[in-house]
Amino acid sequence: MKNHYDFSKMESRPNPCVGLVKQIPDLDEVDRRVLDILQEAFPLVERPFEAIGERLGVSEDEVLRRVARLKDEKVIRQIGAIFDSAHLGYQSALIAFAIDESRLDKAVAAINAHPGVSHNYLRDHAYNVWFTLTVPPESDPRRHAESLARQAGIEKWLFLPALRVFKIGVRLRMSEGGTGVPPVSIGKDADAPEQGDSAGRTWAERPCHQPLNDDERAAVRSLQKPLSIEPEPFRAPASEAGLSPAELLDAARGFLDSGVMRRFAAVLRHRQAGYTHNVMTAWEVAPERVEAVGRILAEFDEVSHCYERPPSSLDWPYRLFAMLHATSEDSARQTIERMRQATGIDSCALLSTVKEFKKTRVGYYLKDET
Repeated sequence: MKNHYDFSKMESRPNPCVGLVKQIPDLDEVDRRVLDILQEAFPLVERPFEAIGERLGVSEDEVLRRVARLKDEKVIRQIGAIFDSAHLGYQSALIAFAIDESRLDKAVAAINAHPGVSHNYLRDHAYNVWFTLTVPPESDPRRHAESLARQAGIEKWLFLPALRVFKIGVRLRMSEGGTGVPPVSIGKDADAPEQGDSAGRTWAERPCHQPLNDDERAAVRSLQKPLSIEPEPFRAPASEAGLSPAELLDAARGFLDSGVMRRFAAVLRHRQAGYTHNVMTAWEVAPERVEAVGRILAEFDEVSHCYERPPSSLDWPYRLFAMLHATSEDSARQTIERMRQATGIDSCALLSTVKEFKKTRVGYYLKDET
């Protein structure tokens, strides 16, 4: 089959992350359980770290000390709201540039300077620079992508908007050995706040965008900022939004109920958390099998994101994308083999993450939106 992947190559190829990965700090079981709670069920209450301590049987001060240390050691990237771009009316796409090494630095600088670029990675493929671009409702992401391509002098590139979401949300399981990514089940508890409203929904099934009023927009601007590690962390952002802490938390819970916010959680740095092998897998699937195969791939615990995207050109025939995270090369190889067996598909592209150029959360309702 076209682009059939020889799995023996994965065993012999050098790991591009070797030498780039910071040694994972020592984590005891309480650290690991704290990290799981921060990712999956951050309490939307005025003293959230006290609530976490009560759940774990430790003091609020102990939780604060541990979280501050894990953030200083760069295991925790940040804690904050994760909003649903489409629900807010924003438009986004995954974009890949094929960039010659001599132009790489200049091109990456131009891409990263765009306020709508939240993630940008170097991957092991001819299409080597992959980034996500999100723009306000009145803007066209393709037009922005074309502008970036012109700035970088790029002629060969892919524009890959999501057609359907089968799974979304990175949760790196840290306790019980930290061996996988907890699943977001298709069609199960889809509306539970800790799971996120987007899990398993097609674009057509997602609630329609409804404009927010000024107070709601102010709440979004405050909640999307990194949360401070202190006893009452919602007090300052509430004041910034012109609300009381209770009012801001009510707004946050309302956003969860409506699907505007997928979850309020911590994002970890994969490599520092021990997940050193991150691979974007792209699968060549017949249109009539996309639904079935997408649901199969989404059920893998190691998969954090699974999307259908349109094939873009003769050299990019892939419709399904599944991002997997593993703690070792061997674990990644075994997972990919299980994915291949479960789907019966051999034609795939494997794009290992070589370097992170940019990773931040999308900023909504900002003054410099273009």
